[in-house]
Amino acid sequence: MTQGLPSKTGPPPIKASLFGPVSLTGPSGEQIEIKSRKNRALIAILLLSPDQRAPRQRLQEYLWGDRGIDQARASLRQNLHALKRDFNSAGVAPLEANREWVWLEQGLLSNDVAELATTLKANKNGHSEQALLKLGSAQLLEDLDFGDGFRAWLTQTRADVEAELSADILSNIKRLDELGERASALSLANAWLSRSPLDETVAAAAIRIERTEGLFAAAHRRYETLKEVLFREMGVVPSPEVEAAYEVNSALQQRLAPRDPVPTNAPLLAVLAFENRSSDKELTYFSEGVAEDVLARVSRSSGLKTISRASSFQIRGEAKAPREVGRVLGATHVLDGTVQRSENRMRISAVLFDCRTEERLWSGQYDHVPNDLFAVQDSISAAVAAELDLALNPARQISRVDPSAYDSYLQARRHSGSAIGIEKCIGLLERAVEIQPDFAEAWGSLAMAHALQTRWLSTPDSFAADRERAVTAAERALAINPDIGQPLVAMSLLERPSAFAVRESLLRRALDLSPNDPEVLKHLSDFTASVGRLRESHDFIMRARELDPLNPLIANNAANILADLGDIERAYAAFRAIKSQWPSLDWTLAAPLMTAAIRGDWDEVAKFQSDNPAPKTTFKMAMQVAEIMRLPPDARNAKLGDLAAQELEKDGSAGFLTLILLHRNGQADDAYDWAERSSFDFSAGQLAGGSFLIGLLFGGLNGGMREDPRFVAICEKLGLCHYWASTNRWPDFLGETNLSFDFRSAVLNSIANQNALATSQGPTERSENVQGT
Repeated sequence: MTQGLPSKTGPPPIKASLFGPVSLTGPSGEQIEIKSRKNRALIAILLLSPDQRAPRQRLQEYLWGDRGIDQARASLRQNLHALKRDFNSAGVAPLEANREWVWLEQGLLSNDVAELATTLKANKNGHSEQALLKLGSAQLLEDLDFGDGFRAWLTQTRADVEAELSADILSNIKRLDELGERASALSLANAWLSRSPLDETVAAAAIRIERTEGLFAAAHRRYETLKEVLFREMGVVPSPEVEAAYEVNSALQQRLAPRDPVPTNAPLLAVLAFENRSSDKELTYFSEGVAEDVLARVSRSSGLKTISRASSFQIRGEAKAPREVGRVLGATHVLDGTVQRSENRMRISAVLFDCRTEERLWSGQYDHVPNDLFAVQDSISAAVAAELDLALNPARQISRVDPSAYDSYLQARRHSGSAIGIEKCIGLLERAVEIQPDFAEAWGSLAMAHALQTRWLSTPDSFAADRERAVTAAERALAINPDIGQPLVAMSLLERPSAFAVRESLLRRALDLSPNDPEVLKHLSDFTASVGRLRESHDFIMRARELDPLNPLIANNAANILADLGDIERAYAAFRAIKSQWPSLDWTLAAPLMTAAIRGDWDEVAKFQSDNPAPKTTFKMAMQVAEIMRLPPDARNAKLGDLAAQELEKDGSAGFLTLILLHRNGQADDAYDWAERSSFDFSAGQLAGGSFLIGLLFGGLNGGMREDPRFVAICEKLGLCHYWASTNRWPDFLGETNLSFDFRSAVLNSIANQNALATSQGPTERSENVQGT
């Protein structure tokens, strides 16, 4: 066969995936198993070479450069024979060779690198962005690493591929800019920069477009982010091209007045904690409560995107300057105010600013008696929404709330964030609803407090009563006002973790009612991670982070998801930034410490364990993991076995983290033996999830267990198999190419076997054997 000519006959092209782990798919969609890693590397080298061919000598240098010439030549010859056998078993024959060259028959192999380049060059709106989002952060040939020769070739090839893709991206951005489709251009730039955040050329193009569109705050955020990343990763400052793009064009700013509608980005409002100017300093919570209710009413009645109070209420003092608020929170507008209260009179003042220009857009002042509070809040929220020119639906009329009930409600908010304060929170909320039985927001907060108490503190003896109190409060809140999402989140927390479909339905309904509530988004992120949809989990947590950028728990979850997705360097950078911002929070140090210890990244471990003077429960658990991972293998296995036995005796199940550590330590059979003996039934007292962090099964630390067919049995016990099959929403890892079996078929077979077993048994036996469905 003539070298280099396209084949006119034969099977359809073989599809090679080169981004991420290397894999090949045959003509009928079947996986072509190439057992040798060097043979997968050989195929990749050929596919990425001009005309898909390379000299024998070059292949020998790349893959067997540590051997003598004769031995390298013999190794290449043996591997070529093995590779041809692998292809022949799949009914294809794309590989050819002579004494000097090795090549692939053109027309028989396609690959995702070439397909992506073709998509980008086609310049079709939306296609390029979709392709980049699908690609994510996957790097070229992630699972291949050999000697110096191969590493040098791979480093250069990665750089060449990324440079070509960057050039195509830039061409698309310029074309869209010229057509006036600048929102599409920015979306494409964002998709690329999420993968290649150091690409200064594309960043400069995006900054120029944002300047043209008057999105000065967005351009500033992009510039500052790039500046930080460049210094952290490379120790350099932005290039002259970026600096030139960022230069403020005062004439352009003057032309695009801040009151003009923003053409691409919707307004994002930050409501700051109103300042208490009363003599009674204990009424600070009251001032914050006024601001919080204004925030809730604006968001609920208009659908306006708002920064969460958890972030906006951290802004105090000089940091309240509108430009500073815009820089820190990413807000376009900011509402601030003061509350003065003396005897039975109250004065509330509020002012709305544009963050970019610090122009005062609106202000109002209200003198009322305390029981006119809701009228004041309605007036402020309506004025803010009108100033932003939003089309509003009339706000729902809310019944008057007794001032004493409202005081208790506001005080309860200060104690709702921890297990220590939850009892006091519940007591205050119970007082509020006793005084005012139709106070829907207080009932919703009470439902959430009881749900958290049930998860954090319930014992098998108290579980049923604790759960019933939470359900009663949630049902009461929804009966009074069916349009609030908080009770639905509370009810989702009360379901058994194995009731995946029910939990997701409740959370989706909560999201429909409260689409810009970061707590709802956070819980949806937790849920989607627990069913293996990590990319979706990442999207939810990043939306939550945008709305609540100063919430340490949300920031920590976002870093964890990066680690689970395999973007470990960005994850460590995020963990370090969190530690710098919140140095004393127990779990913000524990999460990276545990991740680094399990991975064996001891330099990172040292950074997170060295300066925690008063370790609490979570940090102590992370330290225990680090101590176990430092043990010699035999001692480590013994310690993990003891730990699994203790967990089994205490909870009826070994902890997922313990199983993962056993498997990573080479004890796969032990891990699955403990799993087989575990019930995973999540009975009362286990809802807090200390031993049952289901999402761990699908993260980056547990790739090994998922490659084993026995993993399906764990998923069956958890109720995941039925959830996946009934919803047809499967976990992300089905795209992993190193699975040794057809996971989807194995899941369906497991369900069929369980159904057959249930059919053959009586009702009593069936209820005892089928768990978690």
